[in-house]
Amino acid sequence: MFKLEDVHAGYAGVIVRDVNISVNPGEVHALLGPNGSGKSTLLRSAAGVIPPFKGRILLDGIDIFRNPHIKRRIGYMPEGEAIFRGFTVERLIKVMCRLYEAKIMREFLRKLE
Repeated sequence: MFKLEDVHAGYAGVIVRDVNISVNPGEVHALLGPNGSGKSTLLRSAAGVIPPFKGRILLDGIDIFRNPHIKRRIGYMPEGEAIFRGFTVERLIKVMCRLYEAKIMREFLRKLE
């Protein structure tokens, strides 16, 4: 389970406050809101890119900022930043299998099929 508990996130100051979300394996969720509402900031914090000012981000009950190894299990693709232009999702995952923990990536690819 992926869980955000009382997360407050931002850069120079807090942009999003009191976020609590639980996502079970296999679930799909959407984060909706107007421009500037903090969606990207929250996603960056949830992905482990920026630490929250307050609260915890847990993957399988483990705080991702206290255990850097658990962060490697989180994928994040920022909008507008194409790493490999023209690659399909499947092709990108296959390339990542060669670079990172292949077992995890292969399991992810299997779930996409």
